[in-house]
This record gives sequence, structure tokens and C-alpha cells, in this order.
Amino acid sequence: MKLIFKIITTMILFSISTYAFNYNSTWINEDPNNRGITKLVVNSNGTIRAFGACNSRDCEWGTTSYTRTSNGLLSSWKQRGFGHKVILLESLRGDRAKATIKYLYNSRRDITKVVYFKRSIRKPDRFRHFVGDWVNEDRLTRGLTRLHIGKSGHRIVVRAWASCRPRDCDWGRFDAIKTGQKLRVKWRENGIRREMILSGVDRDRSGRFQTLKVKFTTFYNNERGNRSRVYYFYKQR
Repeated sequence: MKLIFKIITTMILFSISTYAFNYNSTWINEDPNNRGITKLVVNSNGTIRAFGACNSRDCEWGTTSYTRTSNGLLSSWKQRGFGHKVILLESLRGDRAKATIKYLYNSRRDITKVVYFKRSIRKPDRFRHFVGDWVNEDRLTRGLTRLHIGKSGHRIVVRAWASCRPRDCDWGRFDAIKTGQKLRVKWRENGIRREMILSGVDRDRSGRFQTLKVKFTTFYNNERGNRSRVYYFYKQR
């Protein structure tokens, strides 16, 4: 009963001022050497997930519902064996937040800690617009006809087809190398080195490529020298 009273009292005291803020994000402790709470994940469905420092990796405290108060987000975890943890997450200027953590123990003195967090901001993937099926604008081409570009984690794989009869020849799948804003694909076929450099042109308002420019080079290493051609592909809908 005494512990329940402490929890209720703590939650009331935590709910007294006002601030409007979008908390939905992953919040990382600003102190990388912190031995307490390391990360908070706030979801738009009204839940908050907390992680604490452990030896090899973070331990998950669990997921619980939060209450949006005039002062921030208020949540509570029951910790088996010793009591409760109550967290008030308050917004600060910029992408920062302050967490006031009350450790409410069953049989010893309570502890209050203040921890500062920064919002985890994901860098936009500048290569996502390459992904998809691309078709050569010149349907009569005798060279590259189609490309399929896929992404798996950090890998980008390009599959290429060339003009053959009665159907296109599948040249195979190749890992692409990210170079600046372009993709480079290199492989050997019958001892001959080939290379494609892919770059996006004609972006629309959302940043998607309207056209894919492909510079295709064959390195013969003999009197024939090197031969390059430029193809333009459109994205198949």
C-alpha cells in the first residue's frame, strides 16, 4: 500500500506544467558511458519501450503505455523483486529531451535520476530511388534492354538483360558499389571486363528519378581498345 501511494504521488507531482511536442521517435542517452537507461522508443500508438545498460548489449525493460500529461509523457514499469520505475519524459529545445527517473523501492530508499536524451535522426537513403525495374527507352537497342535493381540491407544488387533472340539474355546479378551519388557495377565475362555506371536524372518533386542514365563500358585489352555507350532507362510502373 505504501508503494502504491508513492507511485500515485510521484505521478501527480510529475504532471504540473505545459508544453506541446512530438515525442514519437527513438531517444538515445547523450552519455555513451551511462550505466542506467540507454534508449527510449516512443510510438504513436501510446506505448513507450525502454532499454537499460547491460554487459554485452542493452537489456530491454519492456513496453508499457504512457500518459500524455501537461508536462510530458509519463510511464511506469514494475520491476520484479524491488519495485517500480517511473519516468517523466520532457521536451527541451531542439531534438533533446529530459527524463526524470524515479526508482521506487520496496525495502530501501528511493532514488531520483535526471538523464538527457537526443533524438535519433536517420539519414535519408540516397540510393533508394535506384530500386525498381528499368526499361531501355530505345526498344530497338542491340545492347542493354532491362535492369532490375534491388536492395537488401546495405547491399544493392543489379540484374541486367541484353538484347538476344528470341528473348533477352540474362547477364546475371552483380553487387553494386556506391560511389558518391552513383552506382558502379563491375564484372568479367569470358575474360572481358565490363562496367556500368548508373546515375539518376530528371527527378520529380518527391525526389524520385524519372530517368536512369547508364554508361556501359567494355574493356577489350587489345587493339580494339575500350568501347562505351550511354543508355537511358525509364522506370516500369
